[in-house]
Amino acid sequence: MPNPDVAVTVTDPLICKGGKTFVVIDASQKEVSYQLKIGTQDVYNPVIGNGNSVKIEVGPLTTSQTYTISATYKTCYPRELVAKATVGVQQPLSYFAPHAFNVQPGQRILFENHSKNPSGTYNWNFGVGASLVTSPLPNPDSIYYAQPGSYLVSLITTSPLGCKD
Repeated sequence: MPNPDVAVTVTDPLICKGGKTFVVIDASQKEVSYQLKIGTQDVYNPVIGNGNSVKIEVGPLTTSQTYTISATYKTCYPRELVAKATVGVQQPLSYFAPHAFNVQPGQRILFENHSKNPSGTYNWNFGVGASLVTSPLPNPDSIYYAQPGSYLVSLITTSPLGCKD
């Protein structure tokens, strides 16, 4: 009968949106089949214990997920294990808005940053012709363009884990 007190870890418990990681069953039991579940639904392919650690790859994930591990010995005696494995998904969201449109040459523009990126970094690009072409500040101010025209402004946010938007 499967041991319900098996240790379960996750190689990378926090990943970027679309990333993959492994749920690891430490010291698996021989001839025991380990299956990840979300609620009552089986997910991913089961693995057979070998007496050592076994891994089940999960992902690509778009949202955080908690898995329950069930163990079955030689196709009978199914038993839900006490251990659960949680994988968190991190994804910054870049969003900004200018305070004005159709400004005159030399008129200052404030770009309001509404990004969701706690503790992350910012990489603004205001384009050639801007008073400030690039900036790492969350809310750079006093941007202006000397010449009339259309300008493309971009913002790339990077989370502490390295996830980008």
